[in-house]
Order: sequence, then C-alpha cells, then structure tokens
Amino acid sequence: MSQSSGHWGGLHPSVHVDAAVDDVDALVDRFEIFEALHHQQTICNPMTSDELDQVIEALEFAPGSRLLDIACGSGELMFRTAERVAVDATGLDLSPWMLNAAASRHETRALTVGAELSWVLCEAKTWAVDTPFDVVTCLGADWIWHGTKGTIAAMVERLGDGGRLAIGSPRLHFDADPGTASEQFGALDTAADIERMLKSQRLEILERVDPDDEGWDGYMERCVANAQEWLKRYPGEFGEKLLAEAQEWAAVRERDREIIGWSVWVARRRD
Repeated sequence: MSQSSGHWGGLHPSVHVDAAVDDVDALVDRFEIFEALHHQQTICNPMTSDELDQVIEALEFAPGSRLLDIACGSGELMFRTAERVAVDATGLDLSPWMLNAAASRHETRALTVGAELSWVLCEAKTWAVDTPFDVVTCLGADWIWHGTKGTIAAMVERLGDGGRLAIGSPRLHFDADPGTASEQFGALDTAADIERMLKSQRLEILERVDPDDEGWDGYMERCVANAQEWLKRYPGEFGEKLLAEAQEWAAVRERDREIIGWSVWVARRRD
C-alpha cells in the first residue's frame, strides 16, 4: 500500500500530465518527503523573499513575455512575476504535491490582467519545447541535467534569441579554502567556474544574487518545522522517518556551512 494513500487527495484538475508520465501514484510516493519538508513554504530554496524579488526584477519581464520555470515548486516565482506584468508562464515539476499547491494557490492570487499560468507534471528534460521562451528559470534543480554545466546548456536550448535566464546553483563558499574543500568533498564549482560556464554558452551575466547564511538557516529551520507539523498530522513510523530526514538535512547543512554556498545568476543570451 502507498505510504501516501491516507492523505493524498488526487491531482488538481488544472494540472496537465505529460504523456511521458505513466505512474502518478509512484511520483506521489517518491516526492512525499519533499512535501513533508516544504508544505508550508512558498520559497523552497535557501533565499529570502527580498532576494527572490531581486531575481525577478533583474529578469526585466516585458508584457507578453513567455516564461518557462523549470522545477517550479509551488509557483512563487511565477506568481510574483504575474502580479507585476502580464506574462504567459509555464511551470514544470515532477512532484504532484508541489503542482497541487501551485494550482490551488493560483485560485487565490490576484494576478495582472492578461497573465496566463499553466502547470505541467513532467520530466523537464523530456518535455517537448515547440517554441523558444523569452525567459527560462531554474532555481535549485541543476541536478536535472546532471550538474550546473548541463543545466545551463539545456536552458539555453529552450531560450529564444536575446532571452534571459536565471539559474540557482550550489557553489564553493566565498570564504572556503579550495584545497581544504577539495580534500573533504572533491571538486566543487566556484562562482568563477559557473560564470565561465555561462559565458561559454554566449550568455552575458547581468546580475548575481548571493543568499547569505540567514537565507540558508531560515530554509533549514522551515524544513524541520514543516516535517514536525507533518508528523503531527500523520503520526506513525513513516512520519518519524521523514522528520529524521529533515533533521539530517539540517545537520549536513551545519557541517557544510563554511564550505558550500548558493547563488542565482541572471544572464542574457547573446546571438
């Protein structure tokens, strides 16, 4: 029996399921841990509300822009953009839980007249793109294309001439000693490494947003608090396991806080 069978209510009717997705129930089970850690969060990565706004402003959306948000989560970047300007935005995610949250919030957010938002349950790397987008974003999911370099290349493939992208990626902490970090963790991309990756794809870097420890610590605290609330709602061995996972995440973050940082780069395609 599915661990989630007692509290999964089914997929929101406005979520489109890509033809390549053949087992939604398996995804419900797979992503319940992320739901347990994120269900009361709107920003599901280590950045503050002001920092997310800074990224959106740097993207300079024009009315009618087509936005592709890869690993959109509960849709906060899309909502905040659509509250500013009439965009045509598509959010991709592989978590049915996250897309349910996004679709439900869509019913209550006051968006700019003419803004259109849609939600697709899919593997982003196999989702067919017929027409390039004006803006492509991926904040915190560069594992989809096996690392930052591959994700940047995939985003550029989906971006029209002169379009803009925003990518959030782990990097070596600015204060870390590269030699010590390499001994403990192996090779870690520095900010300079990632900027070279962007430039190799003919991208002009417009802005870099560097969340500090406040953003990281707040994110970890919210993850643990969410897992505690999940266990209260759904007591039992599985909920206890999810809470232990959240606490382990926080412990790993504390261990690595002087080694691993995270930034968002905003860049423009130069063709």
